[in-house]
Amino acid sequence: MIGPFLPEYQTRLDQILKEQAGDLTTADKNAAIENAVKEHSKYRAQVIVGDIAGNDTYDYEMDLLADWEQGFSVIKKIEYPADEREPVYLEDEDWIIYEDTVGEKLRFLNDTPTALQTIRVTYSARHDVTETAGTIPRAHFEAVCHYAAHFALLALANRYIQMTEPLMGADSVDHKSKTTEAAGRANAEKKSYFDHLGVKEGETPAGMAFKDHDVNYPWGEDRLTHGRRWR
Repeated sequence: MIGPFLPEYQTRLDQILKEQAGDLTTADKNAAIENAVKEHSKYRAQVIVGDIAGNDTYDYEMDLLADWEQGFSVIKKIEYPADEREPVYLEDEDWIIYEDTVGEKLRFLNDTPTALQTIRVTYSARHDVTETAGTIPRAHFEAVCHYAAHFALLALANRYIQMTEPLMGADSVDHKSKTTEAAGRANAEKKSYFDHLGVKEGETPAGMAFKDHDVNYPWGEDRLTHGRRWR
C-alpha cells in the first residue's frame, strides 16, 4: 500500500503552521518533513519482506535485501524454507549477522540452503517520502505532519534569535517574543506527534519476538516432522 506523497505533507504542514508558514522557505519546510520522516522511522519503522535465493552456501550478503541499512535495520523473522504450507521459522540461535571486511552477511549456523530453496526475511527499514511515493501508512500521516511542524518551528525560532541579536528596543523585544512563541509551539507539536502514536518520547517501541514452535522434546528425541536432520 502506498502512503502519502511529499506534496500532501507540504500542504498539511502549511495548514498547521498557518500564518507562520510564509516565514519559512520551501527548503526549510522540506527539511522539516525529512527530519520528521527520519525520526518517525525510529518509532514506527517500515517492515519489509524480502526473498533471498539459496545458493548451496551458509552466507548471504545483506545487500541482497534492497532496503537493508547497516546500523538501523533489524531482522524480525526468517522463514526457511519459504512457501511451506505451514510456515517454518528459524530460531534465533539458527542464524547470526556476521560482519567481515566486505560487509554484513546473514550466516546460517545449522543449515545450508540449496539453489531450490528460498529464504524469506522480514526486517525493518527507514521510511521514505518523495514527490511520487511514500511508505508511511496514512494512519500515521497526521502524526508525522505535526512532527514536521515541530522541526519547522524550531528552525523559525532559531531564525528569530538571529534577527534579535543586532536589534535594540521594541524590535528586539518583539523578536524575542516570537522566538518564545515558536519554541513553545514546537514543543506542543512534538507532544501532539507522540500523543497520536500513543507512546512517550524516547520510549523504545515494543519489540517483536518470533519463535519456531517446532522445537525438540525436552528429553532430546526428534519430532516426527521437521527433525534436526532436515533443518
